[in-house]
Amino acid sequence: MIFTGVLTAASILVIFAKLGKPTLKKILGYEIHMDVASHVFFVGLGAISGTFSGVVQGLVAALCVAGVLRLAKRVIGYSTRENGVWVDHPGTWTFESLTVSIVSSVKDLINKITAGVVAGLNQINGEKPEVVAEPVVH
Repeated sequence: MIFTGVLTAASILVIFAKLGKPTLKKILGYEIHMDVASHVFFVGLGAISGTFSGVVQGLVAALCVAGVLRLAKRVIGYSTRENGVWVDHPGTWTFESLTVSIVSSVKDLINKITAGVVAGLNQINGEKPEVVAEPVVH
């Protein structure tokens, strides 16, 4: 059910990507309209099936579309119409800063999981847990 929602969202996003960068930036400029439209469309489509799982699938698809549109708006940028002219606004996140942030978060998560597993294994073996001070970052 969740997987089909993700696939549905992916298909819509592929269509958006095929529109070209200028058109995509115009869509991203009015992101809230696309969010509302996708939620109404996907949840309505799921409700037509008459099942709760259809509604959940629609919600997952709409949530995926909303998340990717938000990410694209921050990375690619967007265009809005001001005084009859399309004004281009650049993205605020770079691809490099985004990947560094993701890699850093994954490293922190892996370190915390590893420390928890080691502490659990030590406790099972009857060893006393080590108390390690966290480094202070200013």
